[in-house]
Amino acid sequence: AGDLDGARRLYGLAASALDSIDSPDYLNLRQALIQERNALDALGPGVRARTAAELEQWAGQLEHLPEHLQAPADAAQPWWQQLLSPLVQIRPADGKVLIARSERIAANDSLQIELSLARAALERGDDKAWQQALDRCDGWLQRLWPDSPQRQQRRAELQQLRSVELRPNLPELGSTLQQLRSM
Repeated sequence: AGDLDGARRLYGLAASALDSIDSPDYLNLRQALIQERNALDALGPGVRARTAAELEQWAGQLEHLPEHLQAPADAAQPWWQQLLSPLVQIRPADGKVLIARSERIAANDSLQIELSLARAALERGDDKAWQQALDRCDGWLQRLWPDSPQRQQRRAELQQLRSVELRPNLPELGSTLQQLRSM
């Protein structure tokens, strides 16, 4: 069920129960139990805990993304641009990026909702909902910030998070139970 700490405690109880039995018939069972415990210990805090921390770090880095791209300062501007530049600011606009403050606030709220849905899917271990929520976060990321190297980096990090397998497949798990059933 994804409760690594509970599984570790139960494997510890099973190991102490097996240690009290001195029969050589239980050697394979002990070895299978040791393999399962080592596989669980290799996971560390778990995929979900690690991924949740990475998602929080990713969300925290969003505030450092530039909202507007700076146009390159060109010293060889025509005289009329130099004359009007203090009055009029011309910058290329991406039609997909939201500029109005009210739109940005609403879009940022939507992004926060999607991040909450991603966290909930992560807690449940629901791969499909996790991927869908991160896809929607990516859509809001593209709407809120113009294309920049920082945004591209955040998108790449989001794709890495999307590819995380929330329920790792460990072939060792269940081998102790199989040994018990065969006995």
